[in-house]
Amino acid sequence: MSISYAIRFPVGTLLPNQTGNKSDDVKKIQHLLQSAQKLFSMAGANFSFYSRPILATGSINDDTRAAIRAYQKNVLRFPAPDGRVDPQGRTFFSLCEAARQFQTQVDAALAAHKVRQYSGKDATVAPASPTQASQETTSASQPATGAGINPITGTPGFNPHPAGKTGHLRESNNGRGEFKAPRMGGRPHRGLDIRGVLNQSPIYAHRDGKVVFHGAKGKGGNQITIDHGDVSTVYCHCSNTDFRKWVKSGQQVKQGQQIATIGDTGNAKHTPPHLHFGVFYKGRAIDPAQYLNGVAPAKCNSI
Repeated sequence: MSISYAIRFPVGTLLPNQTGNKSDDVKKIQHLLQSAQKLFSMAGANFSFYSRPILATGSINDDTRAAIRAYQKNVLRFPAPDGRVDPQGRTFFSLCEAARQFQTQVDAALAAHKVRQYSGKDATVAPASPTQASQETTSASQPATGAGINPITGTPGFNPHPAGKTGHLRESNNGRGEFKAPRMGGRPHRGLDIRGVLNQSPIYAHRDGKVVFHGAKGKGGNQITIDHGDVSTVYCHCSNTDFRKWVKSGQQVKQGQQIATIGDTGNAKHTPPHLHFGVFYKGRAIDPAQYLNGVAPAKCNSI
């Protein structure tokens, strides 16, 4: 399924005097909602944000509005879902990312089973060996099974590719962004650098928790630490422009709540804009990419 990630007008419940619900835009949103449903049902995620089928008719209806509200409530954790998708809004951005992640899962599954498709002919299937399947399927991220959300995309899971795109691994300019990547002096990188847009991309709370640190600290610049009970997460290089706007130390936060904006504080002024995302379990840094993709904290690579 090919999806054009652009709509011209709002879709769903419109504001007074607001123009929207054009057939082409509605159909795109319905396709995106379908992809999001399939993403959350894959790899044993055991999560459905909306239980009814979503039909891509191109006509706005109560089911489409209800599905949008359910996505906002159950995935994005909006306190007051409005049932509307704006062309430049968070709901649209998140749905697009969910659709991209779903397509990644499909591509990985096809590669693992060596599906060769010919136009106008049946597919020829040659199953891969266990070793091949393992190597190929692990190259794409799997949806998280309860480990919260990607703090930039607001959706489950993390895929490093395509590097340099918002929500994925940052480019390797002035150092690599992967966990354990070497740093000056031979020290390993204790987090994951997720690409964003400077002073624009929101940073979301990965899960419900309590803010236990909110301030400036060394190379991390403006940073926030959230205690989730089993693990704690750290968000570094937050923007100066609105750092004090969103949360404060001691505050309880909900999964998907905006806590900051991508910035370049600390040692991030000479790298592509990104969030340094750290996850700590029993005092040790663990691999955030593994954790975001559903690996239990005790089984993640650690430093």
